[in-house]
Amino acid sequence: MLRCGQMMLAQALICRHLGRDWQWEKHKKQPEEYHRILRCFLDRKDCCYSIHQMAQMGVGEGKSIGEWFGPNTVAQVLKKLALFDEWNSLAVYVSMDNTVVIEDIKKMCWCPAQSSSVAHSSAHLHRSALGQNKNTAGLCPGWKPLLLIIPLRLGINHINPVYIDAFKECFKMPQSLGALGGKPNNAYYFIGFLGNELIYLDPHTTQSFVDSEENGTVDDESFHCQQAPHRMKIMNLDPSVALGFFCKEECDFDNWCSLVQKVMLISFFALYEIVDPVLFAVNGNSLPANQIPSEGGTNEGELTLLLELVLHFATLSPGTGRGSPSSSFLSLSSVSSAASVPHTSVSY
Repeated sequence: MLRCGQMMLAQALICRHLGRDWQWEKHKKQPEEYHRILRCFLDRKDCCYSIHQMAQMGVGEGKSIGEWFGPNTVAQVLKKLALFDEWNSLAVYVSMDNTVVIEDIKKMCWCPAQSSSVAHSSAHLHRSALGQNKNTAGLCPGWKPLLLIIPLRLGINHINPVYIDAFKECFKMPQSLGALGGKPNNAYYFIGFLGNELIYLDPHTTQSFVDSEENGTVDDESFHCQQAPHRMKIMNLDPSVALGFFCKEECDFDNWCSLVQKVMLISFFALYEIVDPVLFAVNGNSLPANQIPSEGGTNEGELTLLLELVLHFATLSPGTGRGSPSSSFLSLSSVSSAASVPHTSVSY
């Protein structure tokens, strides 16, 4: 799974520096950014995303060196290592409890992740050990490119068929980086699907050690596919997976949120939730500020508004897809408690 995590991150860095449409060609001279990306993943202790660094960082996640990592553990490791990588200046967000909080992501991407002098000093020392201090871009004053990882559990022992359509739809999104997953003790990097089969790359191959050359370039052939990708039945997938998305600009993230809410929400079973604490909307229209429930409790006007919402959704016709008892019922106890939680969430 460590190698699969490296694959997903490397794809994100390629999108970040070279563009999503970039393709590798054998014997073609590549830009300096490409070789710098490769040097991040060399099997040396002083490389930021080496197998050594990932395994060592996993100790803090309760995984001994040599122990098998799951998708969520790998995601947490990448998030921690990214804090010490100034050149790529990547914000890594790992969702918790199947929930993506828009406000948290905006703060992470617009503000420096390490604000305290102690944390900055620690990061400086760590980067010095990794040789990351030279020619770094520093903290970007604008939007930091976002690597969004969403760990999911799509069943108990086997994947639940109700999630299959939504899972496959994720690969169609322009921001997609694929998914981490596989079978027990067999980790794969999934990059697409064909019918009811998933297309994946298998890291379980033995290759010779590759190091950077004197001129700083890397013998890169073994970093790319030497054979065609593999395929497997989607029902054979272990239910523990992690979806990856890359948003280089803020507009990419906004478009991803819009795509999830407008397209995926309507058509497929919910995989996760997008939560926006700022927005409280009814039928896609923002409520006036004086109608947004306050944090202090429930007043008469707020309760009246929420009761009106209950009646509104309860009277929708079944033809709208939201008028069935299972989708429109809301108890009065939940109305009372909802008045003190000023945010809205959308499931996907």
